[in-house]
Amino acid sequence: MVVIPKTIHYQLGNRYQPKASRTDLLSIQKYISSKASPHATVQVANPLYETLKIDCTVGFIDQLSVGQYKKQLNEDLKKLLSP
Repeated sequence: MVVIPKTIHYQLGNRYQPKASRTDLLSIQKYISSKASPHATVQVANPLYETLKIDCTVGFIDQLSVGQYKKQLNEDLKKLLSP
């Protein structure tokens, strides 16, 4: 089972690659194992993330605020593509 923590108010590490703590993973594994068939093997892990690089050309109408718009666009893309 792969665990992806909620990212609302996420404090640990990289908020775009959330991971559960080792303690949480063990707790989840213990709980799921107690509910599963004795013949089942339960494994709980954090996800493996892939970093994407997006290369595109964007034009802005208001040339005075290009830096601000670029920063906002980058943040919006991260939020869109992250869990």
